[in-house]
Amino acid sequence: MMKALALGLLGLVVLAGCATGNTTFSVDGGGIRDIDAGVPPSATPTLTPSPDPQCPDPAAALEPAIADLLWLSESDYPWEYWELPGSYEALPTPAAFLTLIEQEEQPLEVRQLEDYLRFVSTLREDMNDEERAIALRYQNLLQVLTSLYDTVVVYKVGTIEVKVFIVGITCNRVSGIRTLSIET
Repeated sequence: MMKALALGLLGLVVLAGCATGNTTFSVDGGGIRDIDAGVPPSATPTLTPSPDPQCPDPAAALEPAIADLLWLSESDYPWEYWELPGSYEALPTPAAFLTLIEQEEQPLEVRQLEDYLRFVSTLREDMNDEERAIALRYQNLLQVLTSLYDTVVVYKVGTIEVKVFIVGITCNRVSGIRTLSIET
């Protein structure tokens, strides 16, 4: 009950900020930046029927696309599939997402998928064969994500050791991929 109340209050803080045009908030010490990135205002899971058996399986679609694919930062980390338990009608708000992943005290930045993956998915003339292969894999990942989910957003949680979540919703399931990005 207390967690549901907290989620509701966090959602109200975020919605109030959106209405006033503010884009930076402090929620119990954690900052939320760029929340106007197109995330629907649903904050909590809802009681809806189980996913339709005809719905695509996000894990089956994403796991081949991320197999042996590293996120290149100061240290290279692999991507992994993940899913929030429960059923959702929309993506959780940034504040609710922090609560659901038990990271309420961490800053969160919201990014658009295409912008976030632009550098790693763009082919350039100066690339060697290995870099071209990686860029093509990221182009494929981008295509898989956008065809699988109606709405996709990137949540970057924390500082220095940043947890990166690419989050989407399909058939009332919130899922996606995650990795760690070292940003000093």
